[in-house]
Amino acid sequence: MTRDFAERLRDIVEASDAIVAFLSGMDFDSFDSSDALTSQVYWKLSVIGEAANRALRERPDLAVELPELVNLTDVRNRVIHGYDSIDNLIVWTVVHKRIPPVIEQIRRFLAELR
Repeated sequence: MTRDFAERLRDIVEASDAIVAFLSGMDFDSFDSSDALTSQVYWKLSVIGEAANRALRERPDLAVELPELVNLTDVRNRVIHGYDSIDNLIVWTVVHKRIPPVIEQIRRFLAELR
C-alpha cells in the first residue's frame, strides 16, 4: 500500500504526541537516568525524522511550506548515526522547545488540506 505525504505528516504528529505522553510529569533527571525512556524517545525521534524525509521526497515543495521538516530529518540522522554521543540534555531541549512549534505548523497544514 502506498502512503502519501499527508500520512507521513500524520505519522510525525502521532510520534510527537507519543513523546509528549512518555515525558508527561517527567523531569530531566528522570529522563536522563532511564534507558527505557530515552530509548522510546529516540525511537520516536527516528520515526519523526524518517517520516519527514519521506514526505519531502514525495513532495519536495514541502521544504518551502514546512521548512522545519528538514531539521526533523537532521534530528533523526543525529540519533541514528550519532547514537554513541547523544547528549540527553540536547534531546530534552529539542523535544520540549524545538519540536512543539513544528508540530503545530504541521497540524495547521493538515487542517488546511481537509
